Amino acid sequence: MRLSLPALPAFRDLRFWLTLSAAALSGLALALPPVQLQRQSFNLLAVLDITGSMNTRDYRMNGRPASRLAMMKDGLRQMLTALPCQSRLGLAIFTERRPFLLFEPTEVCDNFEALDREIAALDWRMAWEGDSRIASGLYRSVALANDLSADLVFMSDGQEAPPLAWTGGPHFEGEPGLVKGLIVGVGGYDLSPIPKFDAFGHETGFWHPGDVPNENVNAPPPPGAEEREGFNPRNAPFGGTASAGHEYLSAVDEPHLKDLAMETGLRYAHFDSFQNFMEAFKGAVAARPTRVTVGVAWIPAALSLALLVITYGALPALDRRAAGAPNWRHKLWRAWDKRPSLHEHRGRLVAVAAIAIAIALAPRSAHADPSEQLARGAYLSRITGCANCHSPRTESGDLVADRLMIGGDHPIPAGALARVYPPNITPDPQTGIGKWSVSDIVKALKEGVAPDGRILSSAMPWRTQSSLLNEADATAIAIYLKFLSPVVNRVPPAIRTKETPAP
Repeated sequence: MRLSLPALPAFRDLRFWLTLSAAALSGLALALPPVQLQRQSFNLLAVLDITGSMNTRDYRMNGRPASRLAMMKDGLRQMLTALPCQSRLGLAIFTERRPFLLFEPTEVCDNFEALDREIAALDWRMAWEGDSRIASGLYRSVALANDLSADLVFMSDGQEAPPLAWTGGPHFEGEPGLVKGLIVGVGGYDLSPIPKFDAFGHETGFWHPGDVPNENVNAPPPPGAEEREGFNPRNAPFGGTASAGHEYLSAVDEPHLKDLAMETGLRYAHFDSFQNFMEAFKGAVAARPTRVTVGVAWIPAALSLALLVITYGALPALDRRAAGAPNWRHKLWRAWDKRPSLHEHRGRLVAVAAIAIAIALAPRSAHADPSEQLARGAYLSRITGCANCHSPRTESGDLVADRLMIGGDHPIPAGALARVYPPNITPDPQTGIGKWSVSDIVKALKEGVAPDGRILSSAMPWRTQSSLLNEADATAIAIYLKFLSPVVNRVPPAIRTKETPAP
């Protein structure tokens, strides 16, 4: 006859100690702070040529002809998925002779959907001019990347329109190699027709020889121009007939792009596949170490959960198997059973461990970490234009980079009666907002009310813009402003323009 035991005492005591260990590990999970790790990331500015020749269809995507612009958009979207988290990507479009910044470098993982959507929406119709002065655009892109402390990826077919003068193009005045990056040559090596569009964006065919200039007439005439038919030193210094050429066709101007790469200290790669592009990209730009905060509470929480599974899953099964053991084992269990009971509070320990595990494994707020709040505040302050108003400008209208947020030096309208100088919003206690708390700044952003009860002027767009910020984003901006270095700068008083509103 086999003796039936409800639960062997040795296992009961073991269950108690395992449960106690699980509770201790759960407590550790609650108390364990996140750790700082170092991760390799990138900080990039991608500049994409959107001029007319980029519509040339000399690539194939999914078995169909594709334009250079479409191919580069697809390459940028694939690069977005390949960049590690904590990397930042900014985007600019190029036409005429300068790049236009669409957005500054932004973290790719948290903002993936928005970045992907913006890249997908790029279109040649965004071009504000038909010219394509590649050298000038590249030099300005290098300067822009330097201002943003970013590496540069410049994508173009290299076709100058109008063509470079016989004397050559502009010279690079920057420091070669100061900005790292890659010039990506786009397009096939064989001349291909360039699609032509009407004023409504409808394709009407291709450009023809007489549609585009084959020579730069804004430069001095080349040597031997006087021998051309119809030459007149005053009225026709380039001759009486248009010069022949193939500017109505397009191919990647690789020699020109390679010369520009050597002049600027960038690297060059021709785009023939995404894999080759990424290999060239990784060799041209600098991977930057970034400190990231990683939660490790899940490790003791997972161990605690494993102990609970063993205690209340595996051990009961062993209890049932041991119930049919020989009599000498029963005597051993009875000897153990005479020991004092240690598992009276086992149920409470289980509850504590389960709650702790749930808390440790619960998702954290997206911006709970102070460093992440600071980074988001800096990003939001840029895209909402805080510095545009609250910073002085040079004579050419550019922001003074080392004097941001100290107050504007140009008055702006504040209703019909006055013009005001945007105030100093650095944390200087006398001339800035150093005495304001984070909650004071949030209230000013969302409600337009200063700590002393004043209603902010209409020059501050709190009614139409900052009031739409959610609490977390307004707090992030406030934390960023409090983090700035305090600068003593008292702006001039408001200028009253009229005694009564205009009729």
